[in-house]
Amino acid sequence: MIATDSTPKARSRRVPTLTASSSRGRSIDPVESIRSGIAILARRLAIGVGAG
Repeated sequence: MIATDSTPKARSRRVPTLTASSSRGRSIDPVESIRSGIAILARRLAIGVGAG
């Protein structure tokens, strides 16, 4: 599993899922969206540091 390949795919998948989850209106969604956003940023930084 290549990190560079998994990140863009995860992004494209998470964006529609977040919109769908927000439309559902679950109380857990905002927390999950924030966590996923942080996870994406963390992965970006990790990849940037690893590549750098």
